[in-house]
Amino acid sequence: MNDNVNDDKNTAIGQTQADTAKPDSAPETKAGDKPAPAKPAAADPRPSHRGSGPAGLALLLALAALGAAGWLYWQFDQRLAAQDRTADELRQSLTRMEGDTGVADLRRELRAEVGQLRADAEVRDTRQSAAEEALARMQEITTRGQREWRLAEVRHLLRVAHQRLHLMQDIDGTVDALRAADRTLAEIADPRLLAARERLATDMQAVLTVQRPDVDGAALRLKMLTAQAGLLPLRGLETERGESVAAPAEDAPWWQRAWHEVMQQLRTYVTVRRHDQPVRALPDTETERLLRLVLVLRLETARLAALRLDDAAYHAELAAVRELLTTHFQDDASRGVQDEIADLDRLSLELELPDVTGTLTLLERQPAATNGGNERNP
Repeated sequence: MNDNVNDDKNTAIGQTQADTAKPDSAPETKAGDKPAPAKPAAADPRPSHRGSGPAGLALLLALAALGAAGWLYWQFDQRLAAQDRTADELRQSLTRMEGDTGVADLRRELRAEVGQLRADAEVRDTRQSAAEEALARMQEITTRGQREWRLAEVRHLLRVAHQRLHLMQDIDGTVDALRAADRTLAEIADPRLLAARERLATDMQAVLTVQRPDVDGAALRLKMLTAQAGLLPLRGLETERGESVAAPAEDAPWWQRAWHEVMQQLRTYVTVRRHDQPVRALPDTETERLLRLVLVLRLETARLAALRLDDAAYHAELAAVRELLTTHFQDDASRGVQDEIADLDRLSLELELPDVTGTLTLLERQPAATNGGNERNP
């Protein structure tokens, strides 16, 4: 259709150009004829094509565009009609398939199989749950004796920890016993014992935070004082000798020289003591040895009391040592020892001990609940 429009347009353009190029032909004259007189030119009845060329071209272009648009619309309408026919055919096919008894039977069979599979799955789940419960009961029955034995071991360790803490004030031994009890509870792996393990961890942390005095330092200082005690002089052994008599001159009489010799000999056998307080009997060698031994024993007892963290016995022994030094030993010689004893006496061995019986109380309640559950589920 586009080719026809182009041919018409070319033909019209060519015709227009031929009309404009052709000159007006004059009448032919023969030889010898006189020329006819000139007549006025008659007006051409046909309209002039000089101004109508562009308008015709625009008209032809408009007609061509209109034809192309109509052709495109016709193609689009044909495609829509084809799609409608295809949709109708699909609807008819689906309707025929829904009406087919074979497809309906297949659907019913599929639904029945799905329902059967679901029922089988429910039965399988029920059987699996029953098997797990039976296995749990069997495991509980077989391990009941071992579990009770392990729980008894844990309770014994907790009692040992309580005794070492409050009777012996042994912090390290208490922590070791509590850790052993916690390991045993972890090996039992019973969720019902989680509360007991939580309380056990709290008790262990409380024991670890106890402020302990410097017992080792006090014991070493008392040991040093014990070594010094055997060298302290007792009271009453200090002596004061009279002023020595000047030796006589060489030309002195014989009797003066003899008297000087006699007095020198007497000073080796006679000792003169002066006391500001009432004179006590001088200790003999056995008494002196016993006093030194008592002082050493008092110091050793104070050292052992410090190692046991026995605050009352520790301070009592230090007071006894101080009294021995004041009563039986010289003040000047024992001044350093007395000052050391006074400094050690300021040390307090009292400990603020926590209560570690909470875990034991929880475990004492646990067996009753467990046995009750076993009786309900034999």
